[in-house]
Amino acid sequence: MVNSVPGAISAYQNAGKLTGDGSTVKAGSKDDSISTFAELVEGGIEKAIETQKTSETATADYIMGKADINDVVMAVREAEMTLSTVSAIRDRIVSSLQEILRMPI
Repeated sequence: MVNSVPGAISAYQNAGKLTGDGSTVKAGSKDDSISTFAELVEGGIEKAIETQKTSETATADYIMGKADINDVVMAVREAEMTLSTVSAIRDRIVSSLQEILRMPI
C-alpha cells in the first residue's frame, strides 16, 4: 500500500496539468483555467443557478404555450440533477469540516 501512494500523488498531479483537449499545461504557465478552489465552487454555484433559471423559463414558456413538454421535462430533470449534485457536495463538505473539528490538536 505504501508503494502506491507516490504513484497516486503523481497521477493526481499529472491530472491537474491536463487541459480539456488532453494536452498538458506547462508548470508556471498562466492560463484562463480555474486557479483556486473558491473559483471552482463559485463557478459551480453559478452554473447551478443558471440551470435552475433555465428550468423556470422553460416551465413558464410551456404555460404560455411557447414550449414543448419534452423541453420542459428535460430542463426540469437537468435542474433536479444539478440540485442533487449540489446537495451531495454540500453534505460532503459539512462532513469533512465535522471530521476536521474532531481531530485532536
